[in-house]
Amino acid sequence: MNDMKRKIKCISSGMFLVFMILLAAAPPLFGHGGEDHSATPHPIVVAGNMLTAVAYPDTLEVFVKYSAPVTGEDTKLLFFFSSFRTNVPLDPSEITISVLGARNTVIAQPLKKESGIYGCIVRFFADTSYSIQLTYVYNGEHQQTTLSPILAGKAALAALENNHPSVSSNPMNSLLYVLGGILLLGIIALFYRRYSVRKVITNKKKITTNHD
Repeated sequence: MNDMKRKIKCISSGMFLVFMILLAAAPPLFGHGGEDHSATPHPIVVAGNMLTAVAYPDTLEVFVKYSAPVTGEDTKLLFFFSSFRTNVPLDPSEITISVLGARNTVIAQPLKKESGIYGCIVRFFADTSYSIQLTYVYNGEHQQTTLSPILAGKAALAALENNHPSVSSNPMNSLLYVLGGILLLGIIALFYRRYSVRKVITNKKKITTNHD
């Protein structure tokens, strides 16, 4: 009975160790797009080397995703509207954006892609930081919010270089964690096998001794 308890304790300890290592390696799964509601809005690198800016007006969450804009060329902006509490997509009406900064102001009306997602194309003409002012109607009221900073040109490239990719965006890191978990399971299985073999040998010796 004592041997069985030690065997179960050994296996349980090994499995718990593997679980804790894999848990520590797992990327965050909460929220959509990896946004942290408690974080101060700032450019972050997300999947596909995209930059984002986030705002939380009233009970909404509004954010924009975009690739590093090349000055003087078309840049696609995707806007996401959702409930702050539930992340359920929302669809305000009469959405208008104003890109503010440098020497130009661009005004556009994003087109709806799908529920809660709107897109438009604008051009940035300077390697600097911009702001996007959003006006829209929600719950029958005209509202306004600002997304910033929106980085263009060299400023956007510098932000991408200064941000390290997450574990989930690096396949090699994920592969290493999986291999590490397999290796630990192999070590546990090896120790268990050696324990079992030793136990069999011990039992055979006992049987031989009893026969003598």
